[in-house]
Amino acid sequence: MSQNYSIKEATPDDIPAIVECFYSAFKDDAIVGELEKNVDPQARNEKFGQWHARLMKEAEQGLNGVKYFKAVDEEGLVLCCFVPSMQM
Repeated sequence: MSQNYSIKEATPDDIPAIVECFYSAFKDDAIVGELEKNVDPQARNEKFGQWHARLMKEAEQGLNGVKYFKAVDEEGLVLCCFVPSMQM
C-alpha cells in the first residue's frame, strides 16, 4: 500500500468499501457491537449499503446535504470513506 493518496468524491460503486470501512473502524465499539451482536453480517452489510445508496441518490436530487468522499491510494485502493458534513 502506498503512502500517497488523494481525496475524491465517492460514488455508489464505493458503497461496499463504505460499509467495510465503517465496520472496520467500529468493530471494537461497545455500542455498535452490542446493537448488532445477533445480526447476520451479510444482511447487515446489505441493509447498511441500501441506506447509503438512498442517501447518495437523495443527495444527487438535492434533497439532503450529504456528500461522501474517499481516500484512494496510487493503486486505486479505497483506504477510507467519510461524510464531512450533513446539512439536512
